[in-house]
Amino acid sequence: MDNEIDKKYLIKLGSFTKELAEIAGNILNNNFGKNVDIKYKDIDDPVSSVDIEIQNKLIQKIKKEFPEHRILAEENTPHQSENFSEFMWVIDPIDGTKNFINGLPIFASSIGILYKGTPIAGSIFIPWPNNDQGIILHAYKNSGLFVNSKLIKKSKTKKDALIALPGNFSSNVNLGNIRVTGSIAYEMALVCLGILDYAVFFNPKLWDVASGHLLAYENNKKIFSIKKNSGLKKFLSPKKLIVEKQLINDWQKNIESNKLKQWSKKIIVGSENDIDLIRNYVENNKLKF
Repeated sequence: MDNEIDKKYLIKLGSFTKELAEIAGNILNNNFGKNVDIKYKDIDDPVSSVDIEIQNKLIQKIKKEFPEHRILAEENTPHQSENFSEFMWVIDPIDGTKNFINGLPIFASSIGILYKGTPIAGSIFIPWPNNDQGIILHAYKNSGLFVNSKLIKKSKTKKDALIALPGNFSSNVNLGNIRVTGSIAYEMALVCLGILDYAVFFNPKLWDVASGHLLAYENNKKIFSIKKNSGLKKFLSPKKLIVEKQLINDWQKNIESNKLKQWSKKIIVGSENDIDLIRNYVENNKLKF
């Protein structure tokens, strides 16, 4: 796949994802702490006027620059593109809307682009304490990971590490110092930065992880999913963790958006060494995933 995309075009895509994250970050900064209109998609799933404003602005920019590309975004708006293209933009305008509308500065805006189901460029905006404008993690395939304009070093395993688990996670084993933030994209950014050793997600959607997937690989992390062993192996180890290099394994150019919106799988984000403990528990059936 690497040879299928011209390097200059790949760089252009990466640069554009950063530009979109800057737009999203400016809107978030201008509206944080203010009263915003809120509607509910269901009883426990709010969408704010800021979600819609960001999404519509980003879609307009993408359509103007890449009119032939497909677009998939979290919120239902009339502006999404159903073009059947091998390139697909995946947008989450605010991941952590509940945090945002309640004044908790733990949220993210995520913009990723997939080619034939594999992430090739992406960016995530997150607020940051010592930077009033927040920071943007961004990359394109094989570029390394950038924070704003700086290429960052590969993160290393730490002692007394922090990990992120879903809020509904229940276990009788000690996995470490657990944190729950309420934003999948935010937690993926923290793993990429080396602040969290790893993060576990039970039911992420495509827009939650499309950008973070690429960013993780660009800083020596991987995405793991859980697969059942077969044959005799299933008696010794019923499950195993496998590396997921694609997000959509059964990618088809004309795959329906409704099917894409239903995408979800249990995944772990981290480096091979950092996930050793949880890998052992999962593969020896001591954790129910």
